[in-house]
Amino acid sequence: MREIIISEKDSNRRLDKFLTSYLNAAPYSLVNKWLRKKRIKLNGSKSSGGEIISAGDKIIFYVSESSLDSLMIERQISESPPVDVVHEDDNIVIVNKPAGLLTHSASANDSDCLVSRVLYHLKQNGSYDPGPGATFTPAACNRLDRNTSGIVIFGKTLHSLQEINAAIADGKTKKIYLAVVDGIVTGKNATSSMIIKNIKTNTVEVKKANIVGSNQAKTEYECISTGANHSYLKITIVKGKPHQIRAHLASEGHPVAGDRKYGGRPTNYMPAQLLHAHKLFYDGKIFTAPPPDSFTACVNDLCK
Repeated sequence: MREIIISEKDSNRRLDKFLTSYLNAAPYSLVNKWLRKKRIKLNGSKSSGGEIISAGDKIIFYVSESSLDSLMIERQISESPPVDVVHEDDNIVIVNKPAGLLTHSASANDSDCLVSRVLYHLKQNGSYDPGPGATFTPAACNRLDRNTSGIVIFGKTLHSLQEINAAIADGKTKKIYLAVVDGIVTGKNATSSMIIKNIKTNTVEVKKANIVGSNQAKTEYECISTGANHSYLKITIVKGKPHQIRAHLASEGHPVAGDRKYGGRPTNYMPAQLLHAHKLFYDGKIFTAPPPDSFTACVNDLCK
């Protein structure tokens, strides 16, 4: 039998989420079975797993110590290239993702991604202990496409992750992007539409009407400078969804340069689309990630 007391840092989460973090090598089916059979109790009572736990709650495992220990393993964090840290404090770390790098692993074979690099960074500076019994793993609160560079924010604690995700959901954050697009754009513009995911092509489609499965998205963009065949834009997501900027600009006749998936003409700069998440407004602060050198070189060459 084992008894643990919930600390403040693990409060305000579902019991089953806590248990699958604590017993990180246990399948959910086993945790659920132990809950059903009352081999795991919360405050002395049978639990479904959906309860929200609080500081001071008591969890009792009516399971042998050896069985529990076998289901608590250290997470393997491989040595990774350094990350470009924009800002870090006790609660968050904000990094500048390079183009060409996935935010999350797409499969078990993707050993290198932004998440793995950040976890290695946090392990090295002592902010994250992946040892047995760890009940929280720092996580990204937003994601960028593989070939989009720029700002990604991570929650270093459960509570900071919850706060950032709530702020994003409530529209209390804002992101500014920079892009080089095909064609000549003038002045300030805005486009609003419904967009829907096309699973077969891994793209989103712009729809004027509200159809089943679609979501509303609004994008504002302003021309900074132009060249002979391209424009340099500042873009604000008012109501955001995946691929929104790429799909909206393509629908306006100005696909992001190099973005072949949405009709952009190829360039000699960056792995693909010339799109960069430049600024993040959060918690009364402005965080800025400088564009890659290749992006700046493109702007100087094509838009000045």
